[in-house]
Amino acid sequence: MVTDFAGLQWKKVDLHVHTPGSRDDYEDLSVSANSVIQHVLQAGLDAVAVTDHNTGAWVDELKTAAKGTRVTVFPGVEVTVMGGERNVHLLAIFDPSKGTSHVHDFLAQVEITEEKRGRTDTLAEGDVNQVIDKIARNEGIALLAHSDSTSGVLAEMRGQARIAVIQNPRLLGAEITKDETAGYLDGDDPNYRRQLACFKGSDSHGPGEVGRRASYFKLGAMSVAGLRQCLYDPDTRVRITDYALVTYPTIRTIELSGGFFDGVCAIFHEGLNTVLGGKGVGKSLLIEFLRFALDQPSDVPAIRQDMDGKLEKQLGLGGRVTVVCELSSGRVYEVTRQFDGVTNPIATIDSADQTEYAGSIAKLFPLLAYSQNEVIDISRDTSVQRLLIDRLIDVDSHYRVIDSVKGRLRANTDGYIEALFATEKTADLSAQIATYESQIEELDRILGDPKFREKKIWDRRANFMADVEEEAERLIEDVKEIAKEGLSARLPHLGEEDKEEPDIKKFHSTVLDSAQKLERELNQGIESYGAALESARPVRARWNERRAKWEMEFDEFLQAAGGRQEALSKQRSKLQGEQTARESERAELTTLAEQLGECSKERENLLDELEGAKRDLYDTRTTVYAELTAKSDGRLQLELLADEDRVDLVEGIGNLFHGMRIQQRFVETLATNLTPREFVSVILRRDVTTVEGLGLTPETSSKIVDSIPGNENLLRQLLALPYECMPGDVPRILYKKEDGNYYPLSELSVGQKCTALILIALSEGEMPIIIDQPEDALDVATIYLDVVLPLRRGKDQRQFIITTHNANVAVSSDSDKFHVLKGTATAGEIVCAGAIDMEHVAREVIEHLEGGVGPYVLRGLKYNIEQK
Repeated sequence: MVTDFAGLQWKKVDLHVHTPGSRDDYEDLSVSANSVIQHVLQAGLDAVAVTDHNTGAWVDELKTAAKGTRVTVFPGVEVTVMGGERNVHLLAIFDPSKGTSHVHDFLAQVEITEEKRGRTDTLAEGDVNQVIDKIARNEGIALLAHSDSTSGVLAEMRGQARIAVIQNPRLLGAEITKDETAGYLDGDDPNYRRQLACFKGSDSHGPGEVGRRASYFKLGAMSVAGLRQCLYDPDTRVRITDYALVTYPTIRTIELSGGFFDGVCAIFHEGLNTVLGGKGVGKSLLIEFLRFALDQPSDVPAIRQDMDGKLEKQLGLGGRVTVVCELSSGRVYEVTRQFDGVTNPIATIDSADQTEYAGSIAKLFPLLAYSQNEVIDISRDTSVQRLLIDRLIDVDSHYRVIDSVKGRLRANTDGYIEALFATEKTADLSAQIATYESQIEELDRILGDPKFREKKIWDRRANFMADVEEEAERLIEDVKEIAKEGLSARLPHLGEEDKEEPDIKKFHSTVLDSAQKLERELNQGIESYGAALESARPVRARWNERRAKWEMEFDEFLQAAGGRQEALSKQRSKLQGEQTARESERAELTTLAEQLGECSKERENLLDELEGAKRDLYDTRTTVYAELTAKSDGRLQLELLADEDRVDLVEGIGNLFHGMRIQQRFVETLATNLTPREFVSVILRRDVTTVEGLGLTPETSSKIVDSIPGNENLLRQLLALPYECMPGDVPRILYKKEDGNYYPLSELSVGQKCTALILIALSEGEMPIIIDQPEDALDVATIYLDVVLPLRRGKDQRQFIITTHNANVAVSSDSDKFHVLKGTATAGEIVCAGAIDMEHVAREVIEHLEGGVGPYVLRGLKYNIEQK
């Protein structure tokens, strides 16, 4: 059974606190232990060390007073030791499980007997290093008290004596009163040749002084073992000043139902999480389940296919993954995804109000994730590399603009083609109409009688009357459709909050009143217009009666004229009808054809807008590429080659030429030497010369320019090339080898390629990073530099979830929380979770990463590392 602990957390600690036990110099000997603890709580402290002068008399009293509070009391003592001009002070800190008797046992070993306790003038037996060694032998931590002030080692001792103290490996830290002192103990001083952890304590001699100076220690357990871990690794575990709280997105928990991890729940730390375990226990599965729930599969097809297989086998139909994640704003969402092998539905619930979020969880909560060996596949594919780096950039806003322009271009293409072919059809119709006119004129000459000329006039006027009536009816229907929607209803509604703003309310009211007035006037106008149409109908009826009467007279005339005249007249009427129909058709097409110029102009403007949007995206990318270069500490150089990826364009032109038997090398030549926009222009202009100039034969060039413009389907494909087959930008990643020169990924080893990509992932952004066994893809010699150091620097600014079997990655990175997995062939579980300064966690870490204590010690001996 697993007890899940929170992992490492920052705790505010004062390691130098006096009580009335320091009877020589404490300001008020009547102060109670309860009063001291109340002042500790008021100071916001999580722990204190009782460090009275040469006594532990008040340790047990303060521990008793702290029971039931959040405060941990470390037993301790401030010891006066011979050294320097005025002697020096050391702090000895012991585990909270110890008490007064343990402190006094230690004091007895340095000849501070009962009658000497609590006095400032008492001297411990032995020199400074001897006392430090005795503190360590008594399971304590030896620290320099106020090292840069009165009775401090740095202030009182000189030369080799001081160097010998600082270099004592059993001395773990120095209390400082001045910030600049830390610079002398950072490991760069050629005399000391070691880094010594620095911290601040209050050295309080009255309850009101408790916590006036304190430090922050990152602890998993309030124990001497935990403090020792902090002092061993002060860069990540100790802060001597207040720190600003950084908020960023985090995965809180993952809970699984069904499959290999049925019933398992993992609680993640907001910093660095390390997942350990042997082969087959599900480390990689945990990563895949996280990616599945948050809908962020790999961009590498083979990895994505492998993930689908694992889900089917190890989660199973009906299996569910629930992930609780928190945004940098503090808003919390619960995401549940069920595996059904088809749609795998996702439900995302806002924990604040239990409402469902309908948007994309991948957009709401993006990850940067590498499955096992995924980085190797990414190193081979520049398009996937671009996608990787795009995850570090806000490209969505750019793509929204690009997609909007592409949508308008698609609509424009429809209009352009319709207008273009309308122009051609108009020319054909004009030729047909001219033929009809000639035929009718010839018949009119044969028929000769004025009655036929009069017939022509009646027919023309009848057509005119019909056109007027048709357009009048269409107009009233269009206006009725507008009125039906309701003009005022189309205006946005005023929100409840905005009703309180006078100007907004007045503006909205004025516009609404105007719209309602226009709506009323429009409805009145419709009624008036309808009445006018009704009043005009008798006029049309009278004219129709006159025309019908004339038609009867004309029929009588044809009968009197004989059969030939009648036949010719009927032929003329038929031709007249055909001519009228073609003229009506031409009129409609002419309206469309007249739009060709506008469509062409709009198309060019939209293409300009698209190119501008692409340039903006390119500029944003290059800015981030420059930042990544700067953040790599000289390890990388990132460049972006504009429009170098023409794979889609080659495919698009190839599809356009399908069936023309044009060789692939010609297709690639056109795609390489012409932009999509230039290629379209060449074809529309039927510019054979330009095509031939690129190395194509005259026959092939003619086939291309002659086949496409007149074919509507091919023309549509052609016009779509500039926005459907846009060339892509190609990242160029250069890595600095040991010879000092930069080389492109194509010239690197697999390990060097992957190192470059890992460096990019670890250097930018705030989104959680999830990596499955990064060491598998890297050169072993570079893991500390390229993985461990970035993890150490970044784990207080973003969340990491790393699976590993590499001790450097897990331990040297100073993991905030370990999750140890064990499993059988059919089921896995988390057997322990917590920080390495917890004994049971440390045992599991040593077992999984070192093979046990024995092998680890043996390796140290083999390396001939001196054990002091």
